[in-house]
Amino acid sequence: MSQHDFDVDGTQLMPAALTDLNAALKALASLSSDADEPGTTFAYMLWFHETTGILKQRNAADDGWIELWNLGASSVAFKEIPFIVSFSVSGDAEIGRILVDKLVFLTQVTVKKASVHCGSAPAGSAAALRLTKDQTEVNDTLSVPAAGNSNTEANAVLDTPEVFAPGEELGLKFVGAGAEPDAGSNFTVTLQGTMS
Repeated sequence: MSQHDFDVDGTQLMPAALTDLNAALKALASLSSDADEPGTTFAYMLWFHETTGILKQRNAADDGWIELWNLGASSVAFKEIPFIVSFSVSGDAEIGRILVDKLVFLTQVTVKKASVHCGSAPAGSAAALRLTKDQTEVNDTLSVPAAGNSNTEANAVLDTPEVFAPGEELGLKFVGAGAEPDAGSNFTVTLQGTMS
């Protein structure tokens, strides 16, 4: 158990200054471990919760904790952590063509949301995007919006979260009833979910 506010008083005389500095280093080395969260926090700092055995990291806004690992377990296991990745794809692709292939995960990833933003030109009337797993379509169709727009929040959330196991390939492909996206159109697809 060692915590510190990481504010070493430069006006202290020796040996008090050295004692204060050593206490700060001990807290840093022990991940500010304690049953209670540190009284003074900083964005991205680490804290080991001694009661639960969970290693936590402060978020960027410094207003909450993100659970990373269960260090108290007999084997170390990842907690679910946020996952986000974006792809740029071109509208001059053929229907059915795999647009992103061999994005292979090293840990399990659950995709819960897929946002599509259309850039410079509208898509063909029947064009839509789908996720693929090992080149097989797996999810509900992602609507492709008009130029300059994004699909709605409701349309971005997948009806059923899609789980990709380590080694499985994630891809994107255009699907539709005979229409291709207009040549020159471009899209940004952002996938969000968790890794565990």
